[in-house]
Amino acid sequence: MRGVRPGPYFVVVVVPGLTTGQAYVIVRPYHTAVADFVLVPLVQPVGTVTGTVYGESSAGNRIPLVAAHVTIICDNNWRPPPPIDAISVIGSPAGDVPPDPDNIVPPDIVWQVFHTLTDRRGNYRLTVPSGPAAMVVWKRHYELQKRRIKVPVYENHH
Repeated sequence: MRGVRPGPYFVVVVVPGLTTGQAYVIVRPYHTAVADFVLVPLVQPVGTVTGTVYGESSAGNRIPLVAAHVTIICDNNWRPPPPIDAISVIGSPAGDVPPDPDNIVPPDIVWQVFHTLTDRRGNYRLTVPSGPAAMVVWKRHYELQKRRIKVPVYENHH
């Protein structure tokens, strides 16, 4: 890229089907910063989350909810990579300090969030990466529901 201002950058390379590459780079005035990445095919086990969303009618009966919004947010344990070089902070009494990993937010592509709506019988089905996740179900005029789930690895039996 041309015309990048000098300073520290967090570079992310995303190619569908390959692991994500990420690195810190420091662009110095009138210099080129180089970051090489080796991306390998991504093999991530998946599982299927299914169920039915019910609500309560005005008469107090349990009824399936049509078009309830179901969201699965997969835990991906994202952490920034270690810095390749200390980043100079203007006015810092210590001189060069590395970035604080707790103040770095991953790019949107890193989050693994999946959505669907329930069908006419209140059923939903989502195939998502296996492992721990948060599940959120919402429908207008009903109370939002949240729970932690563990998505099992899908086993294909022939």
